[in-house]
Amino acid sequence: MSRTKLIDFEIASNPPAAAPAAGKPNLVGLRAAVFAALGKVAEDEGDRDELADGSAHRFSLTISGEIDGHGFGQSFAGALTVGHASQRASSTGPNQDHLLAYVLGKLNSATREKILRDTAAEFAAAGNELPTVDEAEISAARDFRAGLRQKVSQQVRGSVRVEYAAVGDTALRISSAG
Repeated sequence: MSRTKLIDFEIASNPPAAAPAAGKPNLVGLRAAVFAALGKVAEDEGDRDELADGSAHRFSLTISGEIDGHGFGQSFAGALTVGHASQRASSTGPNQDHLLAYVLGKLNSATREKILRDTAAEFAAAGNELPTVDEAEISAARDFRAGLRQKVSQQVRGSVRVEYAAVGDTALRISSAG
């Protein structure tokens, strides 16, 4: 899901730049922990497949609970919209390991064994670079690989967009004793 509006927040009992006093909770850290936990729960419990393409939903929700013995709560309202499925054009080519194995398989066994035996040593001796190859050979290899690429069209699901705002007080209220 994408979040299109960020909310400013304040924690009334702790100025943003102030370090927590000895024995006092780090309220900014608790806020981060609340939303990290909420994000993980949403990731585990949400099911994108159950959102119908083209659907729109208005919501108002309140999160409340307790973290490290401190109560918290905040309300939000907004809209969730699900885009329509569409086609995306892309291209695909063969797996590079499979392609190299295919080409090596076309060589006679003596040539194949020499390449497999000597290439790693030549690579290391050249400072971790392959030995120099004629530009015409590189061009032929590039054209060969390009000829194996195929255009494909694949269906992709619509994006999920969420616009929201805090309702009422814009601060996540974390209550602390003392």
